[in-house]
Amino acid sequence: MFRRRGLARLAAGEGGGFGGGGGGARGRLGQVLTLVLMREDPVLCHHLADLGVQPGLYACTWVETAFTAGPRGLPQAVRAAAWDAWLATGRPAVLLQVAVAIIIISRHLLLHMEEGETIQYLTNLSRSEETLGKDAVLSCALNIDIEDDVMMKLI
Repeated sequence: MFRRRGLARLAAGEGGGFGGGGGGARGRLGQVLTLVLMREDPVLCHHLADLGVQPGLYACTWVETAFTAGPRGLPQAVRAAAWDAWLATGRPAVLLQVAVAIIIISRHLLLHMEEGETIQYLTNLSRSEETLGKDAVLSCALNIDIEDDVMMKLI
């Protein structure tokens, strides 16, 4: 029951948990990331919601800074590949696709972590080079479809 209520609150942009949805652009970005992750990997999305780990805690910073968030950002090769994909396509959705891909690729780790470990992992990806190879991230990201109507929720 909590799982459904937690996801409903996330989709509605309500606060709660770490990095609460809240309003404004950050809240909308968190909603979009949650919707896309729910479609791509519902089990993982439910797990993160059950832990109270919302996209506002980690992924919004990734996207808002185009993955350049200091030494705790992405490994250099992944960051460069994300920028290459963004510049090659000219589509801001690529940044969202990369954010969701990072979560999906880390699935095998995240499903076995508790709240604190999950937060630490997702806010310090620079140490995840062996898990987050640039080819794997880009391959996964480019297979994630983010429809225009979903992107419009950000405006």
